[in-house]
Amino acid sequence: MRALIVNADDLAYSPEVSAGICEAHVRGVVTETTALVRSPYARASIAQAQAVGLSVGLHLDLVSPFVADRSACCGPQGKFRRELFAREFKTTVGPGLTCEDLIGIRDEICGQIGEFAALAGRLPSHLDYHYGWHYLPEMMAIYLMVAEQYAVPVRWGAAYAGHNPYRLAPVDLRDRFTGREDAGVESFLSTVDEPWEGVAEVVCHPGYTTPGGLPDPYNGGRERELRTLTDPRLKAGLAERGIELVTYDWLKTELSR
Repeated sequence: MRALIVNADDLAYSPEVSAGICEAHVRGVVTETTALVRSPYARASIAQAQAVGLSVGLHLDLVSPFVADRSACCGPQGKFRRELFAREFKTTVGPGLTCEDLIGIRDEICGQIGEFAALAGRLPSHLDYHYGWHYLPEMMAIYLMVAEQYAVPVRWGAAYAGHNPYRLAPVDLRDRFTGREDAGVESFLSTVDEPWEGVAEVVCHPGYTTPGGLPDPYNGGRERELRTLTDPRLKAGLAERGIELVTYDWLKTELSR
C-alpha cells in the first residue's frame, strides 16, 4: 500500500495564501493544510478550510511577526531564530537555548495547541513547524513529547532529524517540490517516483500572491505551485501509480489499530 498526504503549509499567512490553499484542495490534490494559529487571519482561514472539507493541522510558529510579542525567544529577531540559523547555516556557534528557554517554548507550543482547539473546535490533525526546527535536536524532543501528550501525529523528516521514536508519523517526507519556474506536474511526480511503502508526505506551499510580499522566499512561487496542484494531469498521474491520497486523520486511525 502506498498512500500520500499532500500537505499545504502556511494557512493563515495571508488571506491570499489561505484562498489558494483551499482552492488546491477543492480543485486539486491537497489533502491537508497546516495553520499559523497566532495570525490575525487564523479564525477566518480555519473556518474557510473546514467549510471545504480540508483537514487542518497546526504549523507551530516561533519565528514569524505573528509571535514577536510572545517572548524574547520568539519572532523574526528572537533568540530561537538566531540559534536556528546558526545551526542550519553554520555561520556562527550560537549560545544555545537554556532550560528556561526550552520550557518557555514548550509552554508556547501547548498554548498554540489550545488556541487551535478554541478556533477549530477540535485538536489539530497533526503538528508540524514553520522553519527548520529539525536542526535543533532539543527542540525536536520537546516537539515529540508534546505530540505524545496530546496524542496527535507529527511531520518528521528522517533525512534531517534522524530516526523518529514516535510512531504517529508518515514513514517518509518529500520536500523538494517548490515554486520554481520548472515546478510543473513532472516535477511533482518525480518526488513520489522514489519507492516507499506505507504513508509518505509531500510538503507544498500553494497560494495566491500576497500584495506587499511575505517574510519568506515562497511568495513569488505560490501561484506556480497552485497551478500544478490543480492540474488534472497530476491527480491522474498519482492514480496511475496506485497512490491513494489520504489525510493525517486517516493515518492516525490506521496506525492506532
